[in-house]
Amino acid sequence: LLEAVVPVVIFLIAGVFVLRSLGVDLTGIWVALGGATFVIGFAAQGILANFFSGVVLLIDTPFQFGDVLRLENGSIAMLRKIGVRVTQLYLPDQHCDIYIPNSKLQEQNIVNLSRPTAYYHYSTEVSIPFRHDAREVKHVMEEAILAHPDTLGDIDQKLELIDRYYQIEELKDQREFGRLRLLAEQDVNYKLEEIVPALEALVVTLQFAEKGGLTQEEIENVQQEYCDILAAIGLDVITEIQNNRSVVTLQETRSKDTLIALVREWYRIFIRDPNLLDNDSYIIPDEWERKINLLKRRAQRLYQKISNPQREETRLDDYVMELKQWLQARFKQSRQKWQEPQVLVKGMEHDEANCYIKFQLNFFVDDIKLENGKRGDRVSSQIYQDVVQYLQQRQEPSDI
Repeated sequence: LLEAVVPVVIFLIAGVFVLRSLGVDLTGIWVALGGATFVIGFAAQGILANFFSGVVLLIDTPFQFGDVLRLENGSIAMLRKIGVRVTQLYLPDQHCDIYIPNSKLQEQNIVNLSRPTAYYHYSTEVSIPFRHDAREVKHVMEEAILAHPDTLGDIDQKLELIDRYYQIEELKDQREFGRLRLLAEQDVNYKLEEIVPALEALVVTLQFAEKGGLTQEEIENVQQEYCDILAAIGLDVITEIQNNRSVVTLQETRSKDTLIALVREWYRIFIRDPNLLDNDSYIIPDEWERKINLLKRRAQRLYQKISNPQREETRLDDYVMELKQWLQARFKQSRQKWQEPQVLVKGMEHDEANCYIKFQLNFFVDDIKLENGKRGDRVSSQIYQDVVQYLQQRQEPSDI
């Protein structure tokens, strides 16, 4: 939108200044333009409404490129571009682009499924013949969901179950790369579990020291404590002389046992997932490199404040807490108990010949943006397929 509007505005302003410099009287032109503006504005009010709606969407944007949205009609769409008059969306179900006027889009109640995280809650219902043991089937469904590498859940439990399910040959690569990805993510979680308590301990140190004002010795102790945290993140303090001044920067270390190195190892394994599309191989690294750069900038700013605490020494603990909260909420959220798979018995139904128990399967998929928004559909299908296969091993196919 800015690319289209800014050049026009610049040319108009430049034209006005050129005419004034040549001594041209612009009074008549302004009067004519005023009348023309009224006529054009009345005739093109729809276009102007779309234009200003586009400006509002650009400035106060509730979504960004690549976000997955649910429109008012229930359609799932991915944002491609906010233009001058229309917004371009991609519909994965129909594999086509649609263009919605900005004024119409602004009037809709749109759900951004990519915010605050890309985790996506998925729910589906399955009916099983009454002759099967309901508790056993419920237990198998819970394990099948948890064993899938693309659902959320306790990683230790997922690693224990992953070899019990999805044994068909076509899912072999998915299972193997899924295991490697879970192990790599577990290493990232362990490193975060080391860094977050260290930041909390630094907050306590600062709160105690700030009561009487920081002495030089206390400042040096705090700096050393923070440098240890930086080392765990994967950053080293480098001092350079530029124009006879000491300039301190943070540079990445070569250690493989740091947060930054472990995150890179994790996403490099992630993009080997055989189910990912070509675009996904760019989306995942771009997202994590952006987060790594944000982490480096935040760590740099905090180091500068800790190195020169004279003006803000009573707020250092707040700045450390901000970094800790950002790591937990925006860099990588830890998996929560409420995100674990849940299977509910919803009731019974029947037809002329059989009675069925109806189950509701609730689970979270790790990233809704991947596979053109179809990742949840594939995961749900594979879970259902594995549950059916389990039941077929115990009953005749006609019973299912």
